[in-house]
Amino acid sequence: MPGRPIIPCFAIRGQSRGTLSATGYYKNRPFRCDKITPMNRCRAGSFLLLALLICTSCTVWKEQPAKAFTEATGGEELERLLWQEVKAGHWTDVENHIASNYMAITRHGMQDRNGAIAYFKRLKIDDYTLGDFQTQLNGNTFVIVYTIQMRGTLNGQPLSSNARRVLTVWQEQKSGWMMIAHSFIETEPSQS
Repeated sequence: MPGRPIIPCFAIRGQSRGTLSATGYYKNRPFRCDKITPMNRCRAGSFLLLALLICTSCTVWKEQPAKAFTEATGGEELERLLWQEVKAGHWTDVENHIASNYMAITRHGMQDRNGAIAYFKRLKIDDYTLGDFQTQLNGNTFVIVYTIQMRGTLNGQPLSSNARRVLTVWQEQKSGWMMIAHSFIETEPSQS
């Protein structure tokens, strides 16, 4: 049959008793298929629905936040976990993630690991807000810059309501993620 298309060409028409038939040409040969039954349509629909569900499943549900340092996959999660543990007073977890060669700088000067742990223990946080995250990964090291606003006390005195800019360096070591450097800079009060 010269002149007939090489690609499939289908004509689907309704039949009695709920079946469909398909006729067409494939490679210049006519064919007819009377096997499209309701059960086959149900299977095809189920397959299509499953394929759509798989395609959208990655974007429909929110990513669950890490509940432990071992579950953290990014710098922002590490910082959120750190402040969550400081607020809760879980000092063992905090101490286990501060490196032995840790250094910090604040408006009061430099602190080593022991000074930082003592500072965190004197800090009683009622509430805090983290924001403006910028994270850079370089090999096995995260550099995170963000802002934090805290409500609570330090040595029994109320904390300033000013936001603080924070820079933290986390490094992945054999024992897990370790904080190796930290910097706090208090911002000026906003002019309203």
